[in-house]
Amino acid sequence: MMRWIKKIPLTLMVFLVILSCLWGSETRITTMGYLANYYVSDDYNIWVFPSTLVNYNKMISVESYNDDGALWSGGIHVPVSSSFVLGLYLRNRSQEIRYADTELDSNWYPVHSSFFVRRWTLNSDLNKREAAHQFDIFGGLRLTNADLGFHVSSYSSKMTATYTDPSDSLVKNYEDRLGTRLYELGIGFKVNERSRLDGALFYSTGNFAHIEGSRDTAQYKEPEGYNAYGVVARLLYAFSKNTVIVPFAGYMQCGEGYKWLVKDINKTQGESTYKDKYAQYTLGVAADLIPHEKNLVTLAGGLVYQSYTFEETWITGTPPPAPTYTQQTLPFLSIGLESKITKWLGARFAFYELLNTHKEKIYNPINKSFDEVKLTGNQYNARFGVWFQFGRFQIDTLVDTEKFADFLQNGPYLLSGQPSENGLFTQISVTYNFQ
Repeated sequence: MMRWIKKIPLTLMVFLVILSCLWGSETRITTMGYLANYYVSDDYNIWVFPSTLVNYNKMISVESYNDDGALWSGGIHVPVSSSFVLGLYLRNRSQEIRYADTELDSNWYPVHSSFFVRRWTLNSDLNKREAAHQFDIFGGLRLTNADLGFHVSSYSSKMTATYTDPSDSLVKNYEDRLGTRLYELGIGFKVNERSRLDGALFYSTGNFAHIEGSRDTAQYKEPEGYNAYGVVARLLYAFSKNTVIVPFAGYMQCGEGYKWLVKDINKTQGESTYKDKYAQYTLGVAADLIPHEKNLVTLAGGLVYQSYTFEETWITGTPPPAPTYTQQTLPFLSIGLESKITKWLGARFAFYELLNTHKEKIYNPINKSFDEVKLTGNQYNARFGVWFQFGRFQIDTLVDTEKFADFLQNGPYLLSGQPSENGLFTQISVTYNFQ
């Protein structure tokens, strides 16, 4: 396919590059570089840009992590009509609801907490409560000059308990509820003969409740400011017949907190409400290069800025100034390669480096000023994977290169004698295309 891409007019090349990788997976994106889902065309793009669903309209895929059990996620894309595509994903996953006071905890469901960005957990003693996955539904509509898409995700758990023994010291009746909902809208359209723009808006909300029938006040605590919203966008620009430039940007803000409904609870120590806020800005540019037939090279760089702040109110008095935490990644640099070796075998690798500056400001009540800490360092990571193609099936893998299971250096146990707990592949995706 790469051979005839170089022969077509430049005005059509960018859209054919977009559609040239109709087979893909989360595993492929993981092995193509940092934030690769913004600039590498793949069916996994629907989790960021739901309007791209119309490009991947006939497929079934499953994902598996070695440490989480086999086939933890599966989905299907079905064309309902010539212009509308429906997608459904089922997942063995749960969503953490921070600060919930329910009896439901992480022992009830597998721990697979997920969100849009990597979250900072500053207090490991926080109660961990999780809602179970229900569904992820996608829809894509192809119009004359634009593509529209939506994504709805739901996590929910509920538990009721009734104790009939009057001598039982436990709570007689109670009900627990945990849940989150995500709503996302996306659009993609042709800007001109060389450019295409994809964008999306999302909003999510969370809730929890622990209601005891034996209390004078049935509920002590409720969520406060528990929501998230954001926007993402990218522009695919055909710079030449074998180069696509992809500037991309994103912003998100989320909050999680609670409000005490009863003011005389001793354990609150005068606290009335508490909320933490997280914000992230992302700005980058990538180049997708086709240097030779059956090869794709990705280069990306940019900025990621993260901030974590707190808000607190007391029943009486004024709380001290809250600490603030920020992290700036400037720049992040990423390089990736995908190469088809034979008709049925290919390889991918990527490596990236994040140059981070982390700052903390914590209030010191003794001198009534802020103590400041600044740490500058880097974060390096690398991925290697192989894929296999057999007819309409494609199997993408992430090769384990960690510790004693480093198969690039040590090989399997039969050859190296090194123990391995994880096996050869830490992640596998299987895709069937029924076009």
